[in-house]
Amino acid sequence: MAEIMEILPAGLLHLQNLESISWYPYPLYEDEWAYTAMYQLLASVPVLHHLELSLYFNKSGARRLTLEIPFDKMQSLTSLKVTGIWTGQDKNLKSLSSIIHQLSNLEELYLGFQHPMFDQSSSEAEALNVLNALLVDYPADAVPLKLKSLTLRQTILVMTPSILPHLRLLTHLRLEPLVVFDNTMLSLNKLWHTLKVENIYLDYLATTFPGSGLLAYLNSYSTLKGFRLARYEDATPETIEPIQLFEALLNHAGSLEEVDVARASLIDYGDMYGLWCATLPANASVYGNLRQLRKARVGVKGLRRRSTVPGSIEDSRLSMVFNTFRSLPHLKQLIIDTEEDSLSYGPHDLPHRPDYNPHKIAAVAVRTFIRSIRIPLHQDARPFEPFTIEYDAEIYFPRRVMDEGMEYWVYDGANLGVEYDDTAFIWKRYHLDQLDATAARRI
Repeated sequence: MAEIMEILPAGLLHLQNLESISWYPYPLYEDEWAYTAMYQLLASVPVLHHLELSLYFNKSGARRLTLEIPFDKMQSLTSLKVTGIWTGQDKNLKSLSSIIHQLSNLEELYLGFQHPMFDQSSSEAEALNVLNALLVDYPADAVPLKLKSLTLRQTILVMTPSILPHLRLLTHLRLEPLVVFDNTMLSLNKLWHTLKVENIYLDYLATTFPGSGLLAYLNSYSTLKGFRLARYEDATPETIEPIQLFEALLNHAGSLEEVDVARASLIDYGDMYGLWCATLPANASVYGNLRQLRKARVGVKGLRRRSTVPGSIEDSRLSMVFNTFRSLPHLKQLIIDTEEDSLSYGPHDLPHRPDYNPHKIAAVAVRTFIRSIRIPLHQDARPFEPFTIEYDAEIYFPRRVMDEGMEYWVYDGANLGVEYDDTAFIWKRYHLDQLDATAARRI
């Protein structure tokens, strides 16, 4: 240990050409000498462009990060990511707040915090306004930040006249509050309204709670390139119909290259359950008109097994989804997500047993369909090979095969035989259980 304490600090000081540092200190285990070594490094790197830092500590605050980050030495920063547990008294956040106006090159800011005593069920809980807190002491006569990318996770953005100047050049915005508080939707709608009237048109937008303000903003311009609706557990208090958002995306059909609504597709909203899925014809129709799409992540549900024969999958919905995206000339990647219980078993539900894995059965349905795809080359109007398909963290690549004198595009994947065996095993166990139950009743 003594040798490391001597060698590491000296070695770090030789890294003078570092442009990017990611540091996740853990106060319960790291000693002061390690903090000192990192301080010396951070204070001495002249060309540091990207800093990623975690300020986590235990909720009691008993073991906070004792090192003070030398933000004032980082004039060349263009990208800053800070995560942690928020306290208004944290000295590093106070230090950053006092010098943030000096970071004239800062273009990308990522803030992800949570309240140290956060309790989602508490009626007194309030959403955090981290960005507002960091900019509260920003000098009125200083040049505003030139932010192009802003990410706020587990915190909200309260639009005020003092915040607006820092967002004038914004092109990428990611807002993911943890839950809906009383002021969350009001803040979001005010934000979308301000961006609309100030003609701040985003290229990439990721958000958590869609509302009327977002719809109005999306309908006000037509150059969005990427859209993501993230997964969330709480229903939006200001309900909009999913088709309204899909139709708003049609305004951007000439520019939209990436769409991801998979996480929203598979959350149970009661009456709205499944209305975000690509398996709905109305939604599929919208996707079919987004002709510039290069990457899409979608949710599918409503798959049904026609019989008890393994591999007998009703694939009409999957066929519709696949054919919709195959018609898009620029698509490079299609990512498919399924709900865990998306595959039903006909007239009788399988009992809840340890060996019953509904997600695995759903995976069999999707994977079987993917590997059943055969596209004759002479029928494929695309000038290049088909897009890749990703499902359950596995990527399926297209390849050309010759069969009876004709060439086809097919998709390669994992060994399907194992999945068939697992499916057959589950069905065998189910039918044996049914026989045992029938015999028991007769006795």
